[in-house]
Amino acid sequence: MRRGSWTLPQAVAVGAALLLVTPVVVQLAVQVRGRRALDATTPSLRRATSGVHHTAWRPPPVTDATAEVNGFAWQQDHSQWARSIAEPTRTALRVLREQGGPVPPEVAVWLQANDAAIEGYAHAAGAREAHEDVVVAQGFASPVPSYLPLLRAHQVYLAREASRGPDRCLAAAAPAARLAQQLVPGAAVVGALIAGAMIQQTVATVRRCAPEASPAARADASRLLELVVRSPAPWEDALANEALLALTSLHQLLDGVPTMPRNPQDCLLGFVRLRTVPFLERWLAPPGPWARFSGGASAAERRAAFARFEAELAALPEPAGTLALALEGYDRRTLAAEGELRRFALALRFLVARDQAGGALPTTPPLLEDPAFHDPLTGRPFRWAVEGARVRFWSEHPQVRDLRTPMTTELQLPP
Repeated sequence: MRRGSWTLPQAVAVGAALLLVTPVVVQLAVQVRGRRALDATTPSLRRATSGVHHTAWRPPPVTDATAEVNGFAWQQDHSQWARSIAEPTRTALRVLREQGGPVPPEVAVWLQANDAAIEGYAHAAGAREAHEDVVVAQGFASPVPSYLPLLRAHQVYLAREASRGPDRCLAAAAPAARLAQQLVPGAAVVGALIAGAMIQQTVATVRRCAPEASPAARADASRLLELVVRSPAPWEDALANEALLALTSLHQLLDGVPTMPRNPQDCLLGFVRLRTVPFLERWLAPPGPWARFSGGASAAERRAAFARFEAELAALPEPAGTLALALEGYDRRTLAAEGELRRFALALRFLVARDQAGGALPTTPPLLEDPAFHDPLTGRPFRWAVEGARVRFWSEHPQVRDLRTPMTTELQLPP
């Protein structure tokens, strides 16, 4: 045997050792490469999550009393009384809001006793600006405001106005819709969805009052509601903030994977990190998430970008891809709420035109071709029809059934 040559047992031993060591070396290389790539995205993430994350939104006033205050903060401060409403009272108020009818004596007493608190909450409708400040740097662990008092106070306000007759009930349409809009600037998904629910309960309440209101009340309510529709809340803020929350949470998840694997799960997460970092690099690159989703691009472009983001996030390997569940369907649900407000505004304006024509039906609904009143889900005018003693507007979006929200708005024609 030549000097330095291996015997067969030695060669087998060395080969076995290499088989054992090679996976460890490969795994360590994967972990180190993934860690370095992730660390390289940290400065971009810090830049993206720093600063202000709400759109400056100063809509035209819809009430006589205006104030230079933050409408969202005002609602938070003046709705805490609504936390402790007893269940029987809430039930009676819901019936009053949804069905009308005589006001039960005990409900009348309760409304009178809380009138000042309700009025204090409703004063927020006159705020000249509104914004929430989500702490995006904490990801999905960021604290979420308590929206329950705001939602209940909004319901009580609608019930109180519904108890005061058709004219007062219909006059609440624009202020109640504006109160809902104030939850949107700077919000994330939860705040925007609550705002959508408030818009839907507004329409459900005032729609019943519209046919019974006086022509003058219908005209005033229609004029103010047109202002609300023409100054929509910046729903895209929630797209941007939710994307930032998802990116931050994804970075936190991957940052927690040790460079030296301790168990098979760490090995798996190391490969997930290596495959996921390009997603972070792509969406954190200039101009950054905020500019993509709530910046200078058109609303359609921003929502298209968010759809791509949502699809790419869902396609990531588990557990990274599960973060997409927080975003699922959000965009369509908020657009559906905005669409319901537009449909009611169109139907109410139709009734006003009929009043002005002495009872003759308009051949075409006013504002139907106005882009501000188009279906936000399709970008096209709503479909409409007069069916007996009702006028109806509806959406033709192909996913109407999947949205689980009303996509048709109808009003009874006054006598």
